[in-house]
Amino acid sequence: MTVSAWPEPRATKPRGLPALVVVILLVVTCLASVTLTTVALTALQIRRALSQSDLDQAKNATVQILAMSTAGTLVQSGSGVMVDGHGLLLTAAHVVDPSVATNPAPDLVPISYFYVSTFTGDDESPVPAYVAKPVTSDRDLDLAVMRIVARVDGKQLDPAALPRPLSIGRSSSVHAAEPVSVLGYPAYGDENRDILGSPMVVTTGPVRSERADVITSATRVGPGSSGGAVIDADGKLIGIVKDGGNPRSASLDGAQSMPLAISTAAERAHDLIEQAKRVPTEGEAPKVALPDGKFHAQAAGWDRADKRQCPGVGSLNGVTTGDVITAKFVVEGLANGTPFSVTFYGGDTSSAPVGVYKTTWVSYKAPNCLAINFTMRADTSTVVAVFEADLGADGVHRIENPVQLP
Repeated sequence: MTVSAWPEPRATKPRGLPALVVVILLVVTCLASVTLTTVALTALQIRRALSQSDLDQAKNATVQILAMSTAGTLVQSGSGVMVDGHGLLLTAAHVVDPSVATNPAPDLVPISYFYVSTFTGDDESPVPAYVAKPVTSDRDLDLAVMRIVARVDGKQLDPAALPRPLSIGRSSSVHAAEPVSVLGYPAYGDENRDILGSPMVVTTGPVRSERADVITSATRVGPGSSGGAVIDADGKLIGIVKDGGNPRSASLDGAQSMPLAISTAAERAHDLIEQAKRVPTEGEAPKVALPDGKFHAQAAGWDRADKRQCPGVGSLNGVTTGDVITAKFVVEGLANGTPFSVTFYGGDTSSAPVGVYKTTWVSYKAPNCLAINFTMRADTSTVVAVFEADLGADGVHRIENPVQLP
């Protein structure tokens, strides 16, 4: 048998690839890496993107809560979210009871009842539509369940007409760096919003941490955001804002800082919601007027947009296209829930209006300085603001407020 062996390899000097080939390979490798990374990130973004329809539903389900005194004045404001098709809403316990706040105000005013204002559109003031009562709460978790019991106007409550509730998800569905959205009604000290309520604010940011049933996200919130909804990319309710700054309306103390949103995991509210479902429904809508019970309203002049006090002045100099000016009316004794409007005309009130503001009255203090902004148009040289309040059987009360623009 012949055994053959492989010949010993001959020692040769290693040869490298030409420099140009190395550069090309490096570039191709980097491009492939970038492409793969981009595809992966894009897929994650698509998978985690909040759809417009889910966001719209969350907006409609998020409400503003107005805590009112027996005199019909605002004690504080907060936010909440509908979680049941029969009028149950979830909020923070300190929105319902200010004494359980982290730093309660020393001069707490007793709360008599709660108005619930609903979403009317982006950048629009919410409209007070319902009356709600607290049902169950957990001070330790800072969660409370309220029930809508009546309409503000006293008409029959139709559960089918209530905002559609949000489904409750699990806070464990989100992880650090994943996006969440926070919805609520922060107040910023605008005199006009003292009376009419703050528009909804939606902020989106990554989760900072999720532990011990508390979610911290890099989304900014302000006073009035407490009780607002925290939703994941699927539009599920995963948290309730528990720290929105001082829960007293910012309009009472001026602008305040905007802390990170700290939220209680929404699934912790399951037991509270089930308890609330077993509590009998009762209640009626209070029609609260200011102390003397008499309605008074008068024109109070005009002013620049940055001057919110009444009275204003009868003429404004140097107003040009795009400038914002403010029509003012002093109103007192108007029952909460009364529909009213301020309509702007370019001189003659028999002509077509150039601007209209409509909402429902909520009296936060007495007397009220109602201040409504108007942006000057190129085709408008004079302006008349007309306040109208629908007093039901007593008809429509109408007040004209012209301004001279030399």
